[in-house]
Amino acid sequence: MRTDDGFVHAWILPAEIDEQVWHALRRDVLLVLHAASRQLERDRSGDALAMLRGPEGLGHLVLDVGRIAFNGNAFLGQAGDPFTLERRAGSGVLARVSASGARRAVRRCNTAGQPYDLAVCATLLVVSKHLAAAVRVGTSGTLRTGWARAASVVRETIGHCGQLVQHETGMLRWVDAPERSAERRRLSS
Repeated sequence: MRTDDGFVHAWILPAEIDEQVWHALRRDVLLVLHAASRQLERDRSGDALAMLRGPEGLGHLVLDVGRIAFNGNAFLGQAGDPFTLERRAGSGVLARVSASGARRAVRRCNTAGQPYDLAVCATLLVVSKHLAAAVRVGTSGTLRTGWARAASVVRETIGHCGQLVQHETGMLRWVDAPERSAERRRLSS
């Protein structure tokens, strides 16, 4: 599926993420990227090129201790803007001060509807889960343009995160919603 709208994603997060929060976030992102990659690779032959590649659309994903970066496969014509997430914002990052005085990093990624959009959306949902109010995730798309699928990957991989909602401004957020089974247990006890 390729389309020209609905696939520009932007996020604002702390310019430096606390080390303990980063380790937990990174662990979950790696799990979710693995699950998203499995979905993208399903029904592909063993000799086909991998769907997720390095930031330039070539080579391996960057999964360093302080940085995660990837793109779609440029050889298949499925690359867009690289997705980058860093513990400490590096060069080329717009930084501004938040109301609390903390520096903020502003990022964006236009996947142009390429298959790697699933991995980008799922990663941003993990970031949203771990950083909660400290991050803002926005999109030009809707929950129907891949976000619901990404939310399913996240839930299946790391568990219940709440309900994913989208505000009129395009901002996405997990909202605490009790798990139905837990709710039933409370009602029945």
